[in-house]
Amino acid sequence: MAKESTALASFKNLVKTNLSGNREFQKEQFSQINTLLQSLLAELGDEEAANHLYTKNEEQKQTIAAALDNIRGRLDNLDNALLNISAMVAALYEHPTTLESATREAALQSLSIAAMIRRQDMSTDRTAKHAATTHYSKATKGDYETRLKNLEKRIPQTFSKWQKLFENGKAAYEANPKGSLAQWGDIHAEGFRNFCSINMSGRVLDIGSGPRGKPFYLQGYPSEFISTIEPLEVEAEVDFELVRAFNEDLPWPDKSFNAVINSTSLDHVLDLDKSLKETHRVLVDGGKFIVWIGSIPGGVVYDPHNPDLEPIDEFHLFHIEKSWFEPYLDKWFRIEEKIEFPNASFTHVFYVFSKR
Repeated sequence: MAKESTALASFKNLVKTNLSGNREFQKEQFSQINTLLQSLLAELGDEEAANHLYTKNEEQKQTIAAALDNIRGRLDNLDNALLNISAMVAALYEHPTTLESATREAALQSLSIAAMIRRQDMSTDRTAKHAATTHYSKATKGDYETRLKNLEKRIPQTFSKWQKLFENGKAAYEANPKGSLAQWGDIHAEGFRNFCSINMSGRVLDIGSGPRGKPFYLQGYPSEFISTIEPLEVEAEVDFELVRAFNEDLPWPDKSFNAVINSTSLDHVLDLDKSLKETHRVLVDGGKFIVWIGSIPGGVVYDPHNPDLEPIDEFHLFHIEKSWFEPYLDKWFRIEEKIEFPNASFTHVFYVFSKR
């Protein structure tokens, strides 16, 4: 475990000794706490906040007190999360057969910790500053039927097969809308929400956002910096940019987004090659492509131009398997991070790719 910084150790000690009871700051105590808080904020990378901490009037003292309360809450949350991880490690020694489950839980808990810190450090101003580096403008107008016809023109020999699967997916969603979308209670969906929080910033495009409003993994992110596409008809009113379109033809200019998210949607496209090229095109240089796939053993490289291609189930023309998927993307993206969560029949994989 990394050694605790001197400033953090001193700060925690002062909080325990001076803030547990009487909240009236004595002059000497207040000066000490202010100095330590400046050091702590500087260590956390928030030099701007550290440079603006002054102690000359009561209003400024209240600001410091609020900051102390915030950081004390963050320390408490971290302590609780670390206790949970410690309990998981202890359980492994008692029950070695639970290794896979406990490893998954520990990884998800670590994502939760990092995401909590990231959300508290992010602000709308910082998001706006990052978004300003893009060439974003609102999506070009176009109707759904025209976009569907354009998709058919791309690969006419495969389109009818793909369209039938698309209609099957639509019917499955209508029969069970809640079970078709990421939501609270699904540990992998919660993990992906935290994974997105850690890695996304600035202006974000979500591909396949679903028909029920803001996706679960984008809840809490400023709506003015969110754009989405969804081929199904959207039921809810939304406060962000939403276009009924397909991944193969994204209606935004080059370099419009700092991050693009694709959550379990890539294995539903008609033209994978064009979908990835379009994703690459709308990302800024060095932008992040955040992906969640189910890697299914035995999946083969998808070729929509294969005249013998047949659906592999009622929803898919192909399954993704990481052994072919990763080199397939290599011409457009490089892997920056990968987390795997094995299940009995397939593996959930979270990726962060950066644009080449």
